[in-house]
Amino acid sequence: MTKTMTQDTINRARQWGIDKKLTGPESQSSALIQHDKLQGEVHELVVEIVNDDLEAAQMELGDCAVVLIQIAEHLGKSFEECLEMAVNKISKRTGETIDGVFVKDK
Repeated sequence: MTKTMTQDTINRARQWGIDKKLTGPESQSSALIQHDKLQGEVHELVVEIVNDDLEAAQMELGDCAVVLIQIAEHLGKSFEECLEMAVNKISKRTGETIDGVFVKDK
């Protein structure tokens, strides 16, 4: 997947949210409502991971990303801006990975 394809996909997800009135001037949703939707999508992701269904898990991860894009719009930032902020934040962290989880220094 190229950078252009990824950006196009994000833009299509953003437009889908506007078209479905999840975001934009006619929005009938909110960041909190979308958060509730995200929790449901994360649960579906966990189910597919537990079932060891790689393709279904990948699809559910994508569903989570679509909802995160909608939440970012409600928070007044793009998904890309939020991701950049997070990567900048975590890139400065020190710590170690313990039992498969990164534990940051205090």
